[in-house]
Amino acid sequence: MTTVTFGLSLPAGHRRPGMQTKSGVTAGRSRVAVAMAAIAAIGLAVASSPTLAQDAVFIESASALTSYLSLQSNLPVMADRSSGTEKTDGGIIWHPALDGEKGILFASFESGQQSGWYLRRKDNTLVVERDDGTPEFAKDASFKVAFPRGGSLTIESVGRPGTFLRKHGPAVALEPSDHTAAFEEDTRYFRIPFDSR
Repeated sequence: MTTVTFGLSLPAGHRRPGMQTKSGVTAGRSRVAVAMAAIAAIGLAVASSPTLAQDAVFIESASALTSYLSLQSNLPVMADRSSGTEKTDGGIIWHPALDGEKGILFASFESGQQSGWYLRRKDNTLVVERDDGTPEFAKDASFKVAFPRGGSLTIESVGRPGTFLRKHGPAVALEPSDHTAAFEEDTRYFRIPFDSR
């Protein structure tokens, strides 16, 4: 049995740049609390299961809490909640990794809108394509998830180790770390349960 512990504390008065405040309380704080609770639940699940169960989730940017990953077209994008289509466009099915990697740290991401279509690496880009059943597809559609701090996570390509999902405005790219604070900020996400919206 494997046990994983996640650090979930936020500094007092924590405020992300660009957040609006409401009655002196950071508007995004409750969203962070939901994300932290989800990560805590994941930590508890690890004690009894070697992998995360298949689950419907949103993958939300940790640096722009109104942006979420959408796999509804051939290219993944960071969509904005203000569009009002979050429930239809943002649902993602979080699976154990298609390439057979075991454990909580490996996952594949299926579009909640198009059954059988997954986020995958293709050369140096990210695309959303139908699973063709090949070992190559399975490897390209598998990712390593790490939980570095504060309840956020990073998503690294299994097929191209050392490259991570990075948000560039509405675009999502697969890039190696450049060891900057901007890179760290742009590659952190929250896993939010679909039914919490």
